[in-house]
Amino acid sequence: MPLISFTFPALSRTFLTSLLLQVGIVLSLLFSFQISDIFELHSERVHILSFTASLIAALTLVLRARALPAIILSLLVHYLFVSQRELSVAIAFSLVLPCIIYLFTSLFLKLSASITDNNYAMKAITYISVMIVVYPIVMTVAIVVVSQAFNYPFMDDLHYYGYAILSSALTQILLTPTFLSLFALCKQEHRTRLLNLNAEMRQKGEHHYFYKPWVIISSIILLSAFVADDLLTLNALCIILVPVIGLGLGNFGFIQPSLLTLCLSLISTYSSVNAFDEGQISIETFYSLIAILFTINCVIFLMIAQALRNHVTLQKAILSERRDPYTQLSSLAQLHDDVIQNSQPTLILIDLSEITRRLKTLGLAGKGELVAQLSQHLKQHSPLCQNAYIAPFTTSLIYLVDNNTLNTKQLHEIHHLAEAFSFNWQERSIKILNPKIVYGLMPNDIEVGKAVSELCSQGHKIHAFMAVTEVDLSGEESNDITKLSQIQAAFDNDAFELFCQPYQALQAPSSATSFEVLLRLPSQTGDILPPAEFFPLIHEFGLEVDLDKWVIRNTFKTLQEYVTNWDLIEHCCINLTAQALTHAGLDRLIVEKAHHYDIPLDKICFEITESKPLDDELQASINIGSLQAHGCKIALDDFGTGYASFDYLRRIPVDVLKIDGSFVAQIDKDETDKAIVSNISHIAQTMGLKTVAEFVESDAHTEILISLNIHYAQGFGIAKPRPLIDELKHLNSCQLSKNV
Repeated sequence: MPLISFTFPALSRTFLTSLLLQVGIVLSLLFSFQISDIFELHSERVHILSFTASLIAALTLVLRARALPAIILSLLVHYLFVSQRELSVAIAFSLVLPCIIYLFTSLFLKLSASITDNNYAMKAITYISVMIVVYPIVMTVAIVVVSQAFNYPFMDDLHYYGYAILSSALTQILLTPTFLSLFALCKQEHRTRLLNLNAEMRQKGEHHYFYKPWVIISSIILLSAFVADDLLTLNALCIILVPVIGLGLGNFGFIQPSLLTLCLSLISTYSSVNAFDEGQISIETFYSLIAILFTINCVIFLMIAQALRNHVTLQKAILSERRDPYTQLSSLAQLHDDVIQNSQPTLILIDLSEITRRLKTLGLAGKGELVAQLSQHLKQHSPLCQNAYIAPFTTSLIYLVDNNTLNTKQLHEIHHLAEAFSFNWQERSIKILNPKIVYGLMPNDIEVGKAVSELCSQGHKIHAFMAVTEVDLSGEESNDITKLSQIQAAFDNDAFELFCQPYQALQAPSSATSFEVLLRLPSQTGDILPPAEFFPLIHEFGLEVDLDKWVIRNTFKTLQEYVTNWDLIEHCCINLTAQALTHAGLDRLIVEKAHHYDIPLDKICFEITESKPLDDELQASINIGSLQAHGCKIALDDFGTGYASFDYLRRIPVDVLKIDGSFVAQIDKDETDKAIVSNISHIAQTMGLKTVAEFVESDAHTEILISLNIHYAQGFGIAKPRPLIDELKHLNSCQLSKNV
């Protein structure tokens, strides 16, 4: 009993809906006969436009066999009570005609199903082939066969066949698509798709500024057609219609151009029918007018289909470009368009670098799956995370929200969701390690790409224990990037400048000069950048070896050009980084350059910096031994503060110790520093090494260093750095003065 009481109302509603549908079809078809009479050639008894036939075709395309009972009933009623045909003839026509339409619509749907959904042009060609070429011929033959079978009178001449076929074709090309569009507007899903497609085409059109003139021109054509009493003028307006429609299609959607075509075709057909019935035009002229109108409608029908196909194809290409191939999430290009729609756009970054850094075996596919699963999880549980974007070159998620609707509580909820999320991969479940939420308001004057880059860059710098962090996305240009650009340009253009800082011999006067070669980089403002300003970037980007090679080559070149008497130079000291010293073939490069520029290697001293430990001491020892064999001296720079200084002395053969300036700067005030320098001096004497003290700033420093048996002093108290060329020119001028 409960089952019956439950299903009966449902069955009743279904039956009532079906009944109302059938009644609606019957009434619509009976009414369509009245409208069709407006376009009837009375002398030939032919409907040039049959709203009934087009409505039947549209109904069978949409409702299929469900529409047949109502169609047959409505035809039977019309033939019996309106046309007053014999019962047998009425039944024959009522059964045969709908069945033929049903067969051809079924054939079209079957062929159409084998064509891709968005290939509107091919579907239009299929529709024309089936419903506009073959169907009118078969339908005309069927009418003739039924009429002859029941001795029903009909126009048995070529003109009748021509009218019947042409009118049926014109009906199917003009009215059936119109009814199908009306049916689509009745259903929410189809209406939304149809209107959205039309709106997208208008929005993407390239000639928005021409829309109003196009509407005005179209209105003038319609008004002229409505008031025209000359069929020649009407025919000319139809021809003018083609380029006007062509201009409107795509740029202004497809609905308005289609309506323009429909209205002008109805006016033209009505005027032609009246003119023929009143004897104003001959049958040949009428036939030509209808044929021209049919051709124009076919052309416009194909133009509409091609415009739809072009639009959909373009949208698919754009969508493909704006989707990440692994995650199917929106790309940066899509984000750029979406940002414009927000008054205060705020970017939210979910940084997954911690888990992807640790799970190195995930690979590209695994990382893509991680991001895709997390975005789906967040979409289901957070209203802020409905549309995810993939950050370029990362496995991080980006979301776009309006700052007016954002609060930190929501962001913490997203963080909790990310922490609770489990990533399923290869039959295992993995929790996300230390997800970070980084967000920032986009300034109005910053590009989307730059804002995302800034967001990702700052996200990597945030500590893992900081769950939610707000950052500044002002996107001010990084000073490091500017300096790196200068460095690269300096390599390309030989723009580095060689400076030097002379030594002073402390234990015995010497006519020969020793100096250390220094490197400077001119800035864009004309200032000179010292190594402390740009060398960290040299190290970060691994350019140490290239830089050392540049210094060696250009120092040797400058010495060859400006040194006239090598007796004036005791030692020219050139710095070598640990990376260069462990570079295989460094010794051969130096010897080759020395031979090329005719440089006596016994005048060259290479200073080894202790800022970084030697990765390959064996290779370093090979290079040092080879250089010493060719006469070069080796100095250990910054001695006392770097990596295992005293241990180096046991393993690496050096000739000079350069005492770090931190022990010298306060030597006149700090007894500990003085004792350290004294011990280093004692060790150097024991090992037979020369010593150089850095950071010598005063005469007091010099006197103490002399007392401690330090051999050379270097610092601002001795000489400030100056261009190497100027120093060499100064030596030459001093030599000339002595000679004079």
